[in-house]
Amino acid sequence: MIGYVLFGTNNLKKSLEFYDLLLEPLNLKRGPHTERVHLYTDGNGPMFGVCTPADGKVATNGNGTMIAINVSSADKVDFMQTHAEKINATFVSDVNEEVSSGFYGVYVRDLDNNKICFYKMDM
Repeated sequence: MIGYVLFGTNNLKKSLEFYDLLLEPLNLKRGPHTERVHLYTDGNGPMFGVCTPADGKVATNGNGTMIAINVSSADKVDFMQTHAEKINATFVSDVNEEVSSGFYGVYVRDLDNNKICFYKMDM
């Protein structure tokens, strides 16, 4: 099971301000942290965080690298798309519904161009 996932950033202060706003509707708050790593949590299960690279080099993002956050309802997916656009997340795609798999989600990018999916899955 995943414990936490990190995105690298070149501006920790701006990144934290962005994620404070983006994740607020999901009740994800800053939790465990160090000077260069800050994790967001709801107090249960896996955490998400942003950090400056440990090697001191420039943070970059990987093609095909993404974090997906289960928001549990189509209404919440729709809300997160609108909310992300309001706080200047870069729009990646319209809401994507793959009927055969029960997946419903939207993709956005943060200030460092990392990709985030907000989705719900019917099993």
